[in-house]
This record gives sequence, C-alpha cells and structure tokens, in this order.
Amino acid sequence: MSSLFRLARAFRPRTTPSTFFHSNTALGRTQNLKHARFYTPRTPPPRIPIPTPTTNPVAAKQTIIYALLGINTTIYGYSIYANALAEQNYPAKMYAFIHNMTLNLNAFRDEKRYWTALTATFTHLSLTHFACNMFVFYTMGQFLVRLPIITPARFLIIVFGSGLLGSAGYLQNRARKVPAGAYDRSRGVGFSGALMGITTVAACFYPHAQMMLMGVIPMPLWVLTLGFAAVDGYFLNDETSRIGHAGHLGGMAFGAAYYLIRLRGLRI
Repeated sequence: MSSLFRLARAFRPRTTPSTFFHSNTALGRTQNLKHARFYTPRTPPPRIPIPTPTTNPVAAKQTIIYALLGINTTIYGYSIYANALAEQNYPAKMYAFIHNMTLNLNAFRDEKRYWTALTATFTHLSLTHFACNMFVFYTMGQFLVRLPIITPARFLIIVFGSGLLGSAGYLQNRARKVPAGAYDRSRGVGFSGALMGITTVAACFYPHAQMMLMGVIPMPLWVLTLGFAAVDGYFLNDETSRIGHAGHLGGMAFGAAYYLIRLRGLRI
C-alpha cells in the first residue's frame, strides 16, 4: 500500500509557487511574463546625444594670427636663403623670387603677373621692415581678436582685402608717376597695406586705446591712425621716399570702408 501511495503522489499534478516569472495558472503565467520583461521594451530608450566641441572664435583668430606670422616668417627666411645663393654666384632662385614675390608695375601690367599683388604682401627684404611689421601686426591683431563681431572669416577678409587694395593703390600711384613706355624699376613689398587696414578697423572700435609712438610718446589709437594717414598723404608724391605711401592709404581705405559698410551697416 505504501508503494501505491508513493506512486500516486509521483503522478499527482503539482502546483508551482507564484514567483516573478511564474503563476499557478497558465493565464496568470502569461500575464506575469508579459509585464515582467522590462529589459526588452518595445521601443529602444532615447539615445543621449554626445556633446560635440564648439569652435572657439577667439582661439581661431589667434591661430590665424600665428599662421600669418608663420607665412611672413617663412617667406622672409627663404629670401635670406635665395640671397645667400645669389652672393655665391647662384642667382636663379633670387631672380625667380624677385619676379614672383615682389610687385612691379610692368611685371603686373605687361607680363600679367597678377599674383604678385598678393604675394608681395607677405614679402620682406630687410630685417627691420619684417620685424616692425610683425610686431605691429600682432599688437593690432589683439584688438580684433577681442571683438565677437569680427569672425575668423571677417578677420581674413580684412587682412587680404586691405593687402590687395594696398597693392592696387601702389600700382595706380606708380602708373601715374612712370612715363608711358618707360620701365618702372621700383618694386613694392611688405605687409604694411594689410597692417594699415587692421589698424584702421581697430581704431574705429577702440579709438581711445592708449598707444606708444616709437615706444615713447603716448597717444590715443585714433590720433596715431590719423597721423599715419596724414604722413602718407603728405609724402605720397615724394620721389625720394622708399615707403609705399599709396599702399598704406589703400589698406586704410579698405579697412575704413569695411568697417562702415559691413560692420556698421552703412547704406550707400
């Protein structure tokens, strides 16, 4: 009998205790399992957006300043190298450098070397000229770096626009002075046209910033800028001057026009 009871218990249907995944009934089991699968939802969870770094305009403009300083320095260094070869009776590199990196009326007009209007802007042939231009460019550039309205693109427009209009002013002045059919032996070089455009824009935004003329005489930036304009205008037709005054005035004209029309929204 005991064996029969044990056999009956073995075949008796058993009930499973209710747990998180099980139920005593088939219906309950299905419902609990359906609601219990929290780890596989029908729709995936929303993705958390990965933050992307934003461009720092101040850092970008500083990078542009350093890049332009590097371009000027590299070209000046190459001029020293080419000149050293010329002194050793290997003038080919210096000859090519002069014809492609300096601005000459006949080369631009007759030989169609139009690129020299830009390349001459970054060319210097003396250490004093190079060092002074780079120092003033870095100093004036810091004024524009602070201004949110001066984006990196606008900074480049001011630099290249002032440089090109400075070259145009130089060429126009030489065309007026050189007789028809004569060859102009003068060549224009230097970052001064671009530099005067930058200085003009800086003076428009910071007219009362105190500057030191020659490191000695303090004066507001607007007085310094107008003083340079007056000097360039006075010596514009001086044949003995070795300074490209017309190029300076051309750069200043672009800087003033860009400030009034683009940055201040003056309607003409």
